[in-house]
Amino acid sequence: MEPILRGILEFQQRVYPEHRELFQELHSGQSPKTMLITCSDSRIDPALIMGTKPGDIFIVRNAGNIVAPADQPCGSEPASVEYALKVLGIEDLIVCGHTQCGAMTALLNPESLDGLECVHAWVANAEASVKRARQRATGTSPQELLDACIESNVILQLEHLQTYPFVAERLQDGRLRLHGMVYHFEKGRMDYYEAATNRFVPLAETNAQHGVTAAATGAEVTG
Repeated sequence: MEPILRGILEFQQRVYPEHRELFQELHSGQSPKTMLITCSDSRIDPALIMGTKPGDIFIVRNAGNIVAPADQPCGSEPASVEYALKVLGIEDLIVCGHTQCGAMTALLNPESLDGLECVHAWVANAEASVKRARQRATGTSPQELLDACIESNVILQLEHLQTYPFVAERLQDGRLRLHGMVYHFEKGRMDYYEAATNRFVPLAETNAQHGVTAAATGAEVTG
């Protein structure tokens, strides 16, 4: 805890004074154009990775960067997405997974969830990723299967998002773009999902601004 407290004091004494005008401007409200759904993993630092400042991105974090589909009871994820779209007018929504994801590792090794009832119930929303991963994997090693599961999960969550009418409507009329990414923290590399080819490619090699259009992932879009 001591390093955290030192960090807070450093922020108050040095960082905040340097950015005082920005924080005072944000006092009147927020107007981000991008939303990020990513994992709670401590190795993910969105501001560091994406070069953003406070007020730039509306962020939801949870175990496995999961969004339950619309036929499940409303939780914090769809509530946050609904607010982001209907109130903030978000134009781009990113689902970002990452290498060595503990939630996906647990899905592939369900015995590791014994005694973790809440975790088991939550990651069940991504169970379809396992079957898809076995089809997607380029090899048979545990690491290759995990990597495929991480990618499959990002695609699955993009599909889940499209089951919500307030997402589907905005995709259909062009007010929203969906983006899938996988962050390789050990390499400092971000891979981007190309729906047309169903592949993740290094961001530097793709035309990322187009995003995922309605039903591009193969989801059944409602609304």
